[in-house]
Amino acid sequence: MKKPAYFSIDNIHIDGNPQKRLMVVFRTNPCSKYLEGKKCFGCGYEKHALEKNKPSLLEQYESVKNNIKKHNIKHVDLLSSGSLLDGKQASFEEFVVMFRDLAKESIDSILVEGRAEYFDEEKIKKLKDIAKPIKIEYGVGLESWDNRIRNDLIKKELNKKDYIELLKKTKQLGISTCTYLLYGIPGISKKSMKKILFCLLKKYLNCIKKIIREEE
Repeated sequence: MKKPAYFSIDNIHIDGNPQKRLMVVFRTNPCSKYLEGKKCFGCGYEKHALEKNKPSLLEQYESVKNNIKKHNIKHVDLLSSGSLLDGKQASFEEFVVMFRDLAKESIDSILVEGRAEYFDEEKIKKLKDIAKPIKIEYGVGLESWDNRIRNDLIKKELNKKDYIELLKKTKQLGISTCTYLLYGIPGISKKSMKKILFCLLKKYLNCIKKIIREEE
């Protein structure tokens, strides 16, 4: 089977403007944190990509790319159970080929998911140059503004200062950062979520994406 672990076509609202998104979760090698025995709370690797003979990223991409034209997709999100710029997890050379193909499509943005420590400025610059004028986003799981909740409970091993440094780097490169936040687990209430969003929007972020799953 050459399909990715999961893909979906979603309606997303960016500041109230409805658009279409293709989200692809690739089957990859485990991330470096998983190999060190430090997997995050909710890690999906064992569920989605544990098999040994996984198809290449390009094979997985080829199996779903026809949806871009079919559904008039404007945003493509490339995800994995880990970090796609972690060299142990995925092939950057395959990403280059994939981005060259995506650059031919009439899309507005491409998101690459990863951890803060695997943000590679040279790799991102190369992908950005290939994709021009398509907007590049880097997706990172902050999960909570509280270091204790993020690292003791969720086992993220990401400090707030490292996240803020990532925001500075992406800003310098002229790309956006898509920040994932968790809601509904112990320690993250509706009140604390509002506080997080207020703080992030005031200092660091410029919009909120609302995802509405499209039933097919």
